Amino acid sequence: MLRVLIIFLLSLQYLSGQNLFKQNTLRYGIKIGANFAHIVGADDDGMFTEEHSKFGPALGVTAEKELGRLLSLQGEILYNDVGSKWQQPLLGIGYDGNYAIYYLKYISVPLYLKIRNDLGAFLDNFELIAGAAYSYNISAKQKVVIESDGYTPDYGPLNIRNDINRNEYGILFGINIPYNKKKRKINITVQFYWALTNLYKSDAKTYPEGLQNLGQLKNRNLSINFEYFFN
Repeated sequence: MLRVLIIFLLSLQYLSGQNLFKQNTLRYGIKIGANFAHIVGADDDGMFTEEHSKFGPALGVTAEKELGRLLSLQGEILYNDVGSKWQQPLLGIGYDGNYAIYYLKYISVPLYLKIRNDLGAFLDNFELIAGAAYSYNISAKQKVVIESDGYTPDYGPLNIRNDINRNEYGILFGINIPYNKKKRKINITVQFYWALTNLYKSDAKTYPEGLQNLGQLKNRNLSINFEYFFN
């Protein structure tokens, strides 16, 4: 992944030097941040009713094309580390029961509109974000611990990549806060992602075997990111 990012950035730098990006209508840069992800949905036995967010990094490259004074189109290629914790005890204490952790890694390609405003004063620094994203799963693991009669077998992490949908589509929305609105080289973005694709395939064999209603399980993600544009 790091090699891909380096090659992409070097290519953009070369093209910029060839004056192919005239009048600075296309900006490009890097993006780094944090994901607070979880899986929503529940089965008849109550699984995932008390899911906890899983922290993971986000890293990639971004490019923005201005469409007008108050409108621009932005696309990205990101590495996203997401997943979920189901009834995971804090620091391993304070809970006596079953729990599971999902480790999911994706290459994501978001595409969204950034809508600036002309309200003036403090509100002038906010931009609205709305768009969609495609994600391809590159790794999916699940760790399950079941406590029974004092015996705590540890299952995993199990490779569940063949059981989940590798191609995922979703929508996203949020806000963008430029550090300096005139230069707009540094931004802080807060985005919420809502997957439309089911996490599991319809014919998946899950563990624990009691996991039901797979069509209800979907990825959700709140991300906070830092953007830096080179031009």
